[in-house]
Amino acid sequence: MEIRVFGNPAPQGSKTAVVRGGKAIMFEASKKLPEWRETVMFTSKMAMLDADGPIEGPVKAVMYFFIEPPKRLVRERPTTKPDLDKLVRAVNDGMVDAGVLLDDSQIVTLYAHKHYADADEPAGVAITLERL
Repeated sequence: MEIRVFGNPAPQGSKTAVVRGGKAIMFEASKKLPEWRETVMFTSKMAMLDADGPIEGPVKAVMYFFIEPPKRLVRERPTTKPDLDKLVRAVNDGMVDAGVLLDDSQIVTLYAHKHYADADEPAGVAITLERL
């Protein structure tokens, strides 16, 4: 299965804590995460229209993230935030929410890449899932 999600990838996993009423409340640090997860979920559901249900069993996942480049490009590759593992986490959970996977623990092989977006590859993520 191939899925191409357009938009600005947001990380999942960095938490911020505030104290209210003497209790610490944790929430995601990225304000962009809810919109990104919704986009991943919607696009993944569209990809599921041609499938016979969720992918079962072990899965190999390949993900190419395309990040908006800074105004002044210093490096050839995006070696700054967001962290690649946190981008993957948000996509995995969005695919599970969409019903593409039963659980992200099914992913036993993962290749993830982070590149700058350009005219040929706009911001987002290209995902290939293969049942093993």
